[in-house]
Amino acid sequence: CSADVYNLKIGSTYYYRVSATDGNETAASDILSFTTNSDAPRCIQALGLDNGRDVGGWQTSDGGRVKQGMVYRSYCFDYVNSSGATVTMLKPEGIDVLVNELGIKTEVDLRGESEKTSSILGAGVNYYRYGMNYSDDYLSGNKTAIKNVFETLADPDNYPITMHCQAGADRTGAVIYLLNGLLGVSKDDLLRDYLITNFSPCDQSYRTVETIANRYVKTLDEYEGNTLSDKIYNYLHNEIGISTNDLDFIKGYLTEGAEG
Repeated sequence: CSADVYNLKIGSTYYYRVSATDGNETAASDILSFTTNSDAPRCIQALGLDNGRDVGGWQTSDGGRVKQGMVYRSYCFDYVNSSGATVTMLKPEGIDVLVNELGIKTEVDLRGESEKTSSILGAGVNYYRYGMNYSDDYLSGNKTAIKNVFETLADPDNYPITMHCQAGADRTGAVIYLLNGLLGVSKDDLLRDYLITNFSPCDQSYRTVETIANRYVKTLDEYEGNTLSDKIYNYLHNEIGISTNDLDFIKGYLTEGAEG
């Protein structure tokens, strides 16, 4: 016999027991266990969800990890097609996974006014649309949206949070690069996370490291600071206007297991 189990956290040990009933007699095994692979990303399976994965699980420079189960990223759940009709991809069973299994409390939509629909996750989920555009380096032309996103991340009542744009690659990718870079994830892993979208069903295979090398990656590499985390911290505070209290909260709230 076998059982399919989805959406387990990476690097985690799970315990289970097998039982069987024959007539009035029931027998149960000892408590058994297995440990999942520790390599990020933790991909999320929900019916109708494309490019879904946990933002957490990546190692940080201080020996810790980004917490899992806090922030998720994906393709959009629905969209407006060229005829102006709304196309819904996320099925009711998928909504159930996001809302009841993952416990999503907040949806952050990075699409612009012409792309947006509304949230299909239900009245119990907060819906915030912070429209971003594709101009310049994705940063200087989207300061208000980025500020709104990080202020949302600085409120513990908003978690768990799911975030998307259209494909969950470019605008979402820029925000997650900022977030996980701030938390201490290495540049190599940040770029790897960006490229993972190429393996999703939405087929974004034309994206390469060079796609973003001269955009936000370059802007942040050239900013003041000793490490990439420092550079992003300084950029978000000095250029975007996010308070040090909010940045310090996000760093502490979304990381775990650091040395010392």
